[in-house]
Amino acid sequence: MGENVSSNAIFQGAKSLEQRLALMHKAVDPLGFSSLVYDYTPIARTPDCQLIPPSVLKTVNLPESFESLWMEEDYFSIDLVQQICHTTSRPFTWSHLEGKSNIRGQIWGPEQQPVVRYMRDNSLKFGLTVPIHSPDGALSTVTGICIDPEHTFARNIRHNVAAFTLLALEMSESILEGLNRDEHGCRQIQLSAREIECLSLSAQGMTAKQIADHIKRALPTANFHLKNAINKLGARNRAQAVALAAHYRLLKY
Repeated sequence: MGENVSSNAIFQGAKSLEQRLALMHKAVDPLGFSSLVYDYTPIARTPDCQLIPPSVLKTVNLPESFESLWMEEDYFSIDLVQQICHTTSRPFTWSHLEGKSNIRGQIWGPEQQPVVRYMRDNSLKFGLTVPIHSPDGALSTVTGICIDPEHTFARNIRHNVAAFTLLALEMSESILEGLNRDEHGCRQIQLSAREIECLSLSAQGMTAKQIADHIKRALPTANFHLKNAINKLGARNRAQAVALAAHYRLLKY
């Protein structure tokens, strides 16, 4: 690790995600990274392997349009950097230098050109990304970006990959401890508390009549909540709804 960068206790005392990112930015600026991106996705993929947008996405020293494009205009799902994060646990670099886009030898396809154009237009030409996979299936990524790097930057940054990665791991752990319940939850599916309760009871083997008795409501009311949950999950039946709810970690026991 470089002499000027230490992860020991660097994030102690930070009370918000923004404060932690500011401390990270201060620590990696000497390494040449002028901007940062952090995101957290509690459930990384749908059952059919489509990327799920993150519950949290924050940036430092990037255009305001970045967050809105990645979250609202679906740039997140077509970003090759994000796609690769789902397939590796190793830090990797990417670049849009000298008119060429490169990321671990993979080619940016036609559908990904809006991302490439945006990065080039805003001089966001080189980055180092650290994918952080949690045991529960969550995915965090920390990316340092160099705006208009010198031609030697890409070659020299390899000496600082370890320093950046350790800081990214420390920051991610600190951020996860401070996220609220909503941020830890998947935004792909939104069920009411009663719908989750009824599905959870169904997962335990209860019939609709037993669920109705348990929640002290009439049978049609229990069936109403179960049907709503099935529809929101896009399931064919109650069994598939329970399986999908389990995938999205919605069930309560």
